[in-house]
Amino acid sequence: SGELNKTFTASGSYTIPAGYTKMDLFAVGGGSAGLHGFSRTIGSGGGGGGYTKTVANISVTAGQSLSVIIGSGGSGVVGGPRRGGTSYVNRASERLITANGGEDSSNSISVGMRGGSGGGAGGSGDRYNINGAAGGSNGSAGDSISGGSSGGSG
Repeated sequence: SGELNKTFTASGSYTIPAGYTKMDLFAVGGGSAGLHGFSRTIGSGGGGGGYTKTVANISVTAGQSLSVIIGSGGSGVVGGPRRGGTSYVNRASERLITANGGEDSSNSISVGMRGGSGGGAGGSGDRYNINGAAGGSNGSAGDSISGGSSGGSG
């Protein structure tokens, strides 16, 4: 029945329309939050990007219901979840795709914060034959620090 593109920015359900027998999925996990800084002159590590994944040519039938879960970004609030949430799509009890959330920043009392790990490599797409690049590694730790405030949300 032609090409149909559907983008989800919030969790929900989706029913496969009539005339479609195959689908491709692309998922992105939530990015993590950066860690709070311990002084006004020394910054802190940024959050890691969410991982991505592509799955192509999944067989579907009209009327099938998909459950779409969108991973939220990590919270910059002290004591909040810094790690990004996992995004996934289920068909009944079958998990069709999973994209993990970004890793949270880490710290040490004697050094500045390291940034979270970057997102993983994007999956190859059968349709366009493009491979994604791997995310960056953790940043280096900084100098000694003291004090602190909340970081921004992921």
